[in-house]
Amino acid sequence: MLYFFINLILSIQLGVIFYQATLFTFHLRNHKSIVDPSAYSKRSFTIFFCYLLLLNFLLFLISFFESAELFYYFGLIGLFHSIAGLLLIPVMSFFSNRAMTKAFSISHAFSLYIMIFLGISSIVGIYQLLLDA
Repeated sequence: MLYFFINLILSIQLGVIFYQATLFTFHLRNHKSIVDPSAYSKRSFTIFFCYLLLLNFLLFLISFFESAELFYYFGLIGLFHSIAGLLLIPVMSFFSNRAMTKAFSISHAFSLYIMIFLGISSIVGIYQLLLDA
């Protein structure tokens, strides 16, 4: 039962990352009814990182109380990355409002790193669960 919940959490996390990275980007570019894409994007990424924070917190708690050491570290590292992503949103907003393009591009690259890292850690966690099953 433990592995089912961990697999479910990692799969949902991977689905949320896939949605945000692909489908949301296409939606934002193709929709003409969005008045302010910047504000819409900030709100969406805040919700996105809150989802990831919640999922990683659940993974951390389940692994902590069930003593699944490997997934405990996945949850802990995922928590740190999700919090960093949440803290990065106001920083990116500050840089984009001040027209600091170089600093904005660096912070955006860090945000992409967080998304890619969490996606890869989800894939590795699912693969590890398949090996243990």
